[in-house]
Amino acid sequence: MVRPRMTAQAVWARMRVILGAVLALSAVGCGGTRSSVARLAGDGAEYAGPVTVAAATLPASYEVVGAVEVESIKSLDDALSAFVERVREVGGDHGQIDRYWTTFETRTVTSTESYPCGTTKSPQTCTRSVTRQQLVIASHYIGRAMRTAARIQ
Repeated sequence: MVRPRMTAQAVWARMRVILGAVLALSAVGCGGTRSSVARLAGDGAEYAGPVTVAAATLPASYEVVGAVEVESIKSLDDALSAFVERVREVGGDHGQIDRYWTTFETRTVTSTESYPCGTTKSPQTCTRSVTRQQLVIASHYIGRAMRTAARIQ
């Protein structure tokens, strides 16, 4: 059975609704990488082969199989790896990055520190809580998971 191709506007509308719901329900942790994917088409089989990623050019022939979102406060490599894994999860062999941006925010981080205290005759170790402001840089990707012509049946 051949499915009709969705228009770009229909794909974006569906992506916004699905990703908005997923992000609204997901909890933002203190660190790391979080990602989500919404299946839009395909048979549901995960893809185990190589995945290409592009932002400026589209493959000659493709089928959109999912919408992908990634946010990472780790490295860009971690964000891109998560993007590729989500593309692979919905059966895509190409990830198209449609939007990318970086945000900067200041977070308050509290930690416990140990320091020497007491006297030379009676040394001790004391602890204190220290609160610092920390700049956090987050990378965001939104894009599409695609199955290219070589894999469309």
